[in-house]
Amino acid sequence: MENNKFSIDRFEGKIAVCEELNTRKIIDINIELLPSNCKEGDIIVLKNGKYEKDIEATQNEKEEISSMVNNLFKKNN
Repeated sequence: MENNKFSIDRFEGKIAVCEELNTRKIIDINIELLPSNCKEGDIIVLKNGKYEKDIEATQNEKEEISSMVNNLFKKNN
């Protein structure tokens, strides 16, 4: 799983439920292994055995979702 990217779907107690972005496989990660500033929707990457927040990928994901929502509302008006 080295250098794989994951999206944090939600937190359940001390577990972050994450989706591996390439395979769409759901995995549970102990929150103690994540950077302290992670939240739902963030993209994390496993590098050299350590999880890091991918700030650029997280921002891109948020912009893409925002664009999709805006387009959806435009179609319904």
